[in-house]
Amino acid sequence: MNSRRNFLKASLIGGALAAVGDWGIPRTAKSNPGNKALNYEPQWCTTIFCQFHHSALRDAIEKYACEVGCQVIFGEVGSSDVYAVPAFIQIIDRSTFDPDYWNDYVAFSDDVHDDTPCVLVDEAVGLAMPGTKYVVRFDLMQPDDINDIIDIIKNARATVPIRKMLQWSEHQTLLKESYANKQ
Repeated sequence: MNSRRNFLKASLIGGALAAVGDWGIPRTAKSNPGNKALNYEPQWCTTIFCQFHHSALRDAIEKYACEVGCQVIFGEVGSSDVYAVPAFIQIIDRSTFDPDYWNDYVAFSDDVHDDTPCVLVDEAVGLAMPGTKYVVRFDLMQPDDINDIIDIIKNARATVPIRKMLQWSEHQTLLKESYANKQ
């Protein structure tokens, strides 16, 4: 039993040292063609969530997304995509939701303090608006509405690095609190 334990300990320590230092890592594994930064972005950092029926707005958002390397995910009416798809901004027509479902979503968003910016593109006056999100509403009747929405998406995309940092900071705080509660 002792030899197995020593083997595992030596393997873990050796692996950690190899990952940090130059030991045992082939030159090809360390190469970075073109000196490109090796960054990982969570899915929400490059995703625009949409659920609406407006072809001109759809085309404009897809064009912008292609220009900046984002992906656009269109939610299906009657699905739980609005809950399930992480995104840096949401463009939503509330009339594509059942009113009770939309109210449940707003309550959930407020309970978890979801601060994802949300652009509402509807004329639904009687439906709830999220309280913890940045929310702006357009009826898409004005000629500049689509350009204004694209500008909002650009601004939301520009805030992603700050939001990632805050998310990491909140995560670290929760870990510290969790650790303190265990002791």
